[in-house]
Amino acid sequence: MSAAPETAPAAAALLAWAAGELRAAGVPEPDADAELLVDDALRRLKEDVGRRAVREPLAYVRGEVVFRGLRLAVDERVFVPRPETELLVEATLAVPHGAAVLEPCTGSGAVALALKCKRPDLRVTATDHSPAAIAVARANAARLGLEVSFFVASGIAGAPGGPWGAIVSNPPYVGESEAGAGSLPPELENHEPPDAFWAGEDGLAVYRRLAGELACSAPVFLALEVGDRQADAVCALLAPARLYCTRRLAAPSGAIRVVVAERS
Repeated sequence: MSAAPETAPAAAALLAWAAGELRAAGVPEPDADAELLVDDALRRLKEDVGRRAVREPLAYVRGEVVFRGLRLAVDERVFVPRPETELLVEATLAVPHGAAVLEPCTGSGAVALALKCKRPDLRVTATDHSPAAIAVARANAARLGLEVSFFVASGIAGAPGGPWGAIVSNPPYVGESEAGAGSLPPELENHEPPDAFWAGEDGLAVYRRLAGELACSAPVFLALEVGDRQADAVCALLAPARLYCTRRLAAPSGAIRVVVAERS
């Protein structure tokens, strides 16, 4: 990696600005203080650029991501929430007032927290099998002041509480057949938690599990994020639980990214 241009005009302008601000505030030795502060900033910048250069996700480098206007802390313990997942929140905003909503596979808590922020009347519970992910989600909830119940649990059957009027989830859905094929961005394949995106050979393993648990939970509304060309297969898995796909939401790319199913 090449050396950062420490003497570039931008750095010099930054140093002049910092010294001027400190001088105007009456700080003793403003030039020396400004130089140290700018040196510290440049050192952090070099480290951050180095991390991004090896394709570490930008959200990890910055330590946060914005999801539906909420600033969420993220790191290597959790999957980075994508803008397309905001469709999942939009689809779920139509559930009845006061509904009990369960979100399995919550990760950073992005979907659950965005739902609670927009619909404070909902009773939102979110789970993840990873204790580390739940720690991140709980910290996000505490910082944002949003009351969502987070638990370490897998799937629907293992979630405490219920019955659930609605279930919403962005489960892992990448087929393991894609591993090492070069079809996935290195940010995802090399840095994000593997169990947050791998889902069996065909990418449908978690959907099969969730579908098998639906009969016991009997929700009247279900919204799921799906991978490319998975919508038909996922809808077919839901039908035996008498949940029939009524809406399909497309991402800006045109790919179907969310399916909504309702009980007949």
